[in-house]
Amino acid sequence: MSGDSAYRHVQQFLRFPLSSRIVVLQYGINDAGQGYAYEPALAAMVDHVIAEGRVPLITGLSRVREGAVPRRDAYDAIARHVAQSRQVVFADWGAVPFDPADMADPVHPGPRYAERLTRQLAQALDRVAPECAGGVTLLHDSVPASN
Repeated sequence: MSGDSAYRHVQQFLRFPLSSRIVVLQYGINDAGQGYAYEPALAAMVDHVIAEGRVPLITGLSRVREGAVPRRDAYDAIARHVAQSRQVVFADWGAVPFDPADMADPVHPGPRYAERLTRQLAQALDRVAPECAGGVTLLHDSVPASN
């Protein structure tokens, strides 16, 4: 959900029955921006996914332009910690090559950065569901370059 946070969404999420095999949890930027209590909310979401018999996957936080979200690094570390403590696959979005010029604005990825983030997520999904590995084709891969 656009503009959503784990902190603000957790109670609704915990009441929501899950039906998909894999649940990608991509929260944190808005939590960091507002200084919300991110760790207990994210941990409760992960625990709910596991209790529902599903497989959680945490993305970590994408990069932002300098100064846009001062707590970004600390909240990314929280996401990593929750993933490690619950032995959940972590798609390390912080490790994705970042160029501030690839941002749509100070916080939102533009197409090139979004593609790199998507590739990182696809690699994490391949670890969760190796039987599906290699089945993702991004738009950039399927459209010939134009001059």
